[in-house]
Amino acid sequence: MPRKKVKLAWITNDAIRRATLKSRRRGMIKKLQELSILCDVKACMVMYAPQEHEPVAWPSLPDAERMMGRFMSLPEIERKWKMVNQEVFIRKRIANLQDQLRRQERENRDAEIAMMLVEGLRGRSLHDLSIEDASALSWTVDTKLRAIYEKREKLWRIPVAPPPQQERMMQQTAMERTISMMSPEEARHVFGVQFP
Repeated sequence: MPRKKVKLAWITNDAIRRATLKSRRRGMIKKLQELSILCDVKACMVMYAPQEHEPVAWPSLPDAERMMGRFMSLPEIERKWKMVNQEVFIRKRIANLQDQLRRQERENRDAEIAMMLVEGLRGRSLHDLSIEDASALSWTVDTKLRAIYEKREKLWRIPVAPPPQQERMMQQTAMERTISMMSPEEARHVFGVQFP
C-alpha cells in the first residue's frame, strides 16, 4: 500500500521533528551513496541541525571539505554553468508554458476556422462572421485551394494557375466540385477535417 502524502509544514512536536530529521537524513545519505555508485560521480553532503554541535557529512567531513574546495577553485563560469536558482527556474518554466499556450491557441484557432469552412461548405450562412473570422476563413480557403490545385497538378500533370482573387464565388463552386471528386482520405489530408 503506498505511503500517504506528507504535508510539507513545520513539525511542531520536538521529538517527532528530531526523529523525522534522523530518518530522512539517513534516506538522503543512502540515495546520495547509490547515486555516486550507480553514476560514478563525486558527491558529498553536509547538513547542519539546530540541536547538533557538529555537522553531519557524507562520505566524511574531510572528504566533503576537499570536494567543496575543489569546486570553489574552479573558475566562476564553470561553477555557475547550468546552475539555476528558484527565480530563474520559475521564469524559464513560465516562458515555456506561455509558448505552449500560444501554440495551443494557434492550433485551436486553426481547428475553429477549419470547422467554419466545413460548415460553410455544408450550406451554413457565413454572413454573421466577424471581420477577423472572415479574413481568417478567406486566407484558409486561399491556402486550401492552392493546395488542391497543386495536388491536382501533380496528379494529372496539368498546369493550372490558381484563379484570380475577384472570382471567389467561382472558386467556392470549383472547390465543392473538386472536393466531391476527392476521396475522404484526400479531403482529410488537404483540409485536416473528417468529412462524413
